[in-house]
Amino acid sequence: KLCVGEEYQEALDELLSRLQARQIPSERAVRELMERVGSTIVQQAGLSVMNLQKGLLPHGWLEYMDDATGRPYFYNVHAKITTWDKPKAPMTPLGTPRADAQKD
Repeated sequence: KLCVGEEYQEALDELLSRLQARQIPSERAVRELMERVGSTIVQQAGLSVMNLQKGLLPHGWLEYMDDATGRPYFYNVHAKITTWDKPKAPMTPLGTPRADAQKD
């Protein structure tokens, strides 16, 4: 939901509720999601989550390759900014506590 505007929030909440209640199969939910927000946003969101889970890039960042120069560049799907500089990656993959995290 972070990758789309406010105008989609209610529809996405409804779609998620139907999916969680097992009223629709996941394949149909993905199809409906792509129809509502577009396949590019769905793909970018999936890549963003994967990069975060693997600890490759901070949440929201994607890496692309510039065809003209062969250099990688980075795009933030939330802020809609592009940079040549690689954003600082999280210290560890998602779900793994960082060594400097506070302990309760």
